[in-house]
Amino acid sequence: MSDGSSSFLIKDEELKKGYDSIFVKLLHSYGFNGWGRKGYYFGIDWIYVNINTKKYAFGIPGVSITKPVGNHAITIEEFLTIFDIYLKYDGLEPLKMGGIYDRES
Repeated sequence: MSDGSSSFLIKDEELKKGYDSIFVKLLHSYGFNGWGRKGYYFGIDWIYVNINTKKYAFGIPGVSITKPVGNHAITIEEFLTIFDIYLKYDGLEPLKMGGIYDRES
């Protein structure tokens, strides 16, 4: 799941819908897949998402799947803001910013 990095821990009532969650369907539309274990616990309102590996895993009561980024959960809206930034730089080298930030000094 971690591929050398932490995952975002996202908590929202909407996630209680499991695979029927609008958020999970959105993840699938961007090519995300489940982490490989089957199913989810009914009524769980948190999910781990790794944007590097495009994997997600529903939470398990009493089990930390991986260390969350920032050591805390975030909302779906906060994750989407971060993911928009990630998409902005997708495919660029790590220090390539694009636009005015790439001017030669």
